[in-house]
Amino acid sequence: MENSASQTKAEAVRELKVGAKQENLEFLVTLPEENISKILSASASVVVEKYEALLGELSFNGQACINIVYMLEDGNVSNYKVCQDFSGKFENLSFDPSSIVKILPNVLDISIENANGNSIKVKITLENTYTIIKNQEIALLTSEDENIYVKQAETKLFEHKKRNCVGFEQSSVFETKFPVNRILNTTSCSIINKVTPLDGIVVFEGDIITKILYSTQEERPVLVSLLNKDSFREEVEDESINKDSIVMANSFVVGREIDENIDAENKTVEVTVPVKICYDVFNGESAVIAVDAYSTQNELNLTTEAFLSNEIVGMETFDSKIDGSISLDEQALRIDKILAVDGAYLTKNETVFENGEVQTKGIVHLNIIYLNDEQEKVDSVSIEIPYNYNEKLATEGTSIETVDNVIEIDAVVKRGRDVYVDGKIRTQAYILKEVENAVVSSAEIGKAIPERDGALEIYFASEGKTFWDVAKDLKVDEEVLKQQNSEIVEPFEKDEKIIYFEQVNIDVE
Repeated sequence: MENSASQTKAEAVRELKVGAKQENLEFLVTLPEENISKILSASASVVVEKYEALLGELSFNGQACINIVYMLEDGNVSNYKVCQDFSGKFENLSFDPSSIVKILPNVLDISIENANGNSIKVKITLENTYTIIKNQEIALLTSEDENIYVKQAETKLFEHKKRNCVGFEQSSVFETKFPVNRILNTTSCSIINKVTPLDGIVVFEGDIITKILYSTQEERPVLVSLLNKDSFREEVEDESINKDSIVMANSFVVGREIDENIDAENKTVEVTVPVKICYDVFNGESAVIAVDAYSTQNELNLTTEAFLSNEIVGMETFDSKIDGSISLDEQALRIDKILAVDGAYLTKNETVFENGEVQTKGIVHLNIIYLNDEQEKVDSVSIEIPYNYNEKLATEGTSIETVDNVIEIDAVVKRGRDVYVDGKIRTQAYILKEVENAVVSSAEIGKAIPERDGALEIYFASEGKTFWDVAKDLKVDEEVLKQQNSEIVEPFEKDEKIIYFEQVNIDVE
């Protein structure tokens, strides 16, 4: 058999979550001072920076930073920050060298063990989620043979065109009421609120939330926590983007490069926040696909392929509330005054997206540094507060990708052991739609169709059928069939009797 129709190719993107895996990162830290009486808090930031996809395997590396806040025996509070590289592997048959991969780390736990003297062991438990973005080839069947009829449909296919990462720095200035003795911790997160693609340019708009914890220059130092929200607007030139492109972006703060500068009077702190935006560009093109075919002269052997593709239909950013309380263990020192809340992070356990509503459940982890008046002692406690939110989105879709960040957190104490926590989570959500299509990818000529026995045929068609269905069964021209039965409307509203007769041109001369 010979090929009877020509074939071209188009590409359609498919985004597929391929799994998740836990990773354990261990730090052996030697603190600069030896007279340490208490570890008060630990916080961490983790980014995955590079990866290499091979056949069936993904290798990646990144960097994790931890900040330890601790009390000295003389009553002063100090801190130590350290960053270290890490690497890992994830095996899945979906990977190949052409794979574009998104790796989203989720911190599950931060634990501290005393090792020896001023040496401590810090363990970070991560869960990395892996998503593949991959273009798949779609066959577009056409035919110039006048005896072969191809039924076509127009659809829009989105193709992944490019991934790119850009960086910029954002300055955040804090004016303090009391002179700063020491910056104990600086944390920052970046949230994209709006992405605007233009011809040759993409504009990212969002907020950077920065929080500093410092001790004051007083005879009895006080811990102070301040929070800033700074908006940004970053324009990036990119020739692959036009005003109809879809751009999907995530941003994160490079924790190891955060820089703090205190002025001469110790009352103004300027924090330089390095931000990295990584984005994917998707361009949509109209494509004409073949959904059916037949020949009036020969049997046709059709190959039909089904495929799934994705379309990003919208992005939304919204805030939700952290609201919960916990009672401390009876053996913990009574809380008389909360000095600071430090090291807050989220562990997302479950996200469900149904009927345009996203529901998420998880845990907020935080460290409360407090004063106990009875023993005149500064102590701390790590607590976990469940959180959940339900948000009805304006955009409909079939799946969702969300990134949650704690942007505000505070705690108050009631009766010394009951702690009430409130705060705010900001969520960046991309809504996707999964599109299912079937395409005739190839057609081959089979055996010849026998000649007709007569010049007239009557075909009984059932309700809901079309002239294409009848023409394909009779192996005749659909347009001729419509002309000969012009009084019948399709799709057929009832069972219909379709008449077909051979037309013969007679030369009267």
